[in-house]
Amino acid sequence: LRSTGPASPSAGSGDPGPSFEGLPGRHPTGSAGTGLAQTSSMIDLVYRYRVLLDACAAGDGLTIDEIDELNQVEARFAAGADDLRAREGRRFRREPVTLSAVLRGGALHDAVTVSELAPGGLVCRRAPYAAVGTLLDVVVDDPVARRSYRFKGRVQWVGDDTGGDHRLGVALLGGAVM
Repeated sequence: LRSTGPASPSAGSGDPGPSFEGLPGRHPTGSAGTGLAQTSSMIDLVYRYRVLLDACAAGDGLTIDEIDELNQVEARFAAGADDLRAREGRRFRREPVTLSAVLRGGALHDAVTVSELAPGGLVCRRAPYAAVGTLLDVVVDDPVARRSYRFKGRVQWVGDDTGGDHRLGVALLGGAVM
């Protein structure tokens, strides 16, 4: 048996017909099938990855196109054989970025800079001290796309930064909100 996807000529117009009218769509108009090539920034890739991962965890399932998109993002961030951290169990390579963000949680409500980004986590610089295990909201601004992204995270490690500030390694948890 051969399944047909949206790129297949036998798949039809993509219109499910009148019996499906009035059902809420899974994606807002224009967001389905965005693909890796059309994303505007690294943060958008991580956002899409977290949303798709959350849909899997919730038992919603993914379309073939979404599975392909998830695989493309994972391949894009795959840690290479020469990555020492991959030998220690890190799944994704961190990409250097410079994004403004706000950390919120407990007594924290501070502006920071996201300096490294991966689908599984991020590194914040110029951050206040936060104990390992602290749960946070990380709100990241993407000036190129003119959007803000909100992630849940947990502090995994704390290091010293310049000027008495700290660097925080934050593992991302669950989905994301735009």
